[in-house]
Amino acid sequence: MEKTQNKDFENFINKYPQFFAKPYNGMCGKGIEKINASDFSSVNELKTYLFSKSLMLLEEPITQHYIMNSLHPYSVNTCRVITIVKDGKPYVVAAYLRIGNGGHVDNFNSGGMVVPIEEGIGEVIYPAINKKSELFEVHPITGVCIKGFKIPMWTDVAELAKKAALVVPQVGLVGWDIALTEKGPLIVEGNDFPGHDIYGLPPHRKDGIGVLPKFEKILYN
Repeated sequence: MEKTQNKDFENFINKYPQFFAKPYNGMCGKGIEKINASDFSSVNELKTYLFSKSLMLLEEPITQHYIMNSLHPYSVNTCRVITIVKDGKPYVVAAYLRIGNGGHVDNFNSGGMVVPIEEGIGEVIYPAINKKSELFEVHPITGVCIKGFKIPMWTDVAELAKKAALVVPQVGLVGWDIALTEKGPLIVEGNDFPGHDIYGLPPHRKDGIGVLPKFEKILYN
């Protein structure tokens, strides 16, 4: 078994000499590292390093869509799409654009920014906000306008999230992190606790009304 695992590991790093490594018990993007296999003198040295940092989940790099890349090229900027399954039917109840800001992750709790996506049209109408409550209508590094930003292939993004929601319908609420590539959207991960801290940020609310009515419309109608 160990010999097979070692071979699988070697095959992985040969195919992806640059990859992302995540802690097995991590969350919020914390502890994620971008690994260059060439920085290590041997496969065993790399493996020892990964074990020492509890970096057990290895993921291939994603080449994102050029429009998403223009927003912030140093991280994959994902759409957090929240789905609810009610009576066997999937719904997109809310969606958020997560944007990197100098680091290699886009997570709100790890230096990134977040802003709602109008789920009916796939467009951003608010400024993004970071954990320090700083607002950004324009990305401070790339100069790309965040307010008014349109998600490419948004219909495909929403449909992919709804399709994924039915794979395990017993988990009725999931936040899907979806990346955009030139070939279409792909799922990075699903979160059964989809970051409720990003729902009710004051700069993203009209007339002090949060997202509760959206949830109630699906759950109680």
